[in-house]
Amino acid sequence: MPAVAQYDRELLTRIEAWESYLTDEPPEGKKKKRAKASSDLVLAKNPANAFPVYQLLKKSDRFTRSDLLRALEALNEADLKLKSSALIRA
Repeated sequence: MPAVAQYDRELLTRIEAWESYLTDEPPEGKKKKRAKASSDLVLAKNPANAFPVYQLLKKSDRFTRSDLLRALEALNEADLKLKSSALIRA
């Protein structure tokens, strides 16, 4: 669990850095209060309870490496088709 919690902290730190990089700075004198970064990618939403993480890891055994690679290839293909297709507006 300590490694999972460390991963989650690093992930949230990286997301927070990305969000601060992508957002515009507020005008001088007016500082926006930033919300704490959150993500669905966090493995342990409650680090004090290891059971949900155990269940997640147990479910992950259903997938083989080749299944996951095929899924990533399909996602990449769909991404390329979406980004390279012509946008038709009615």
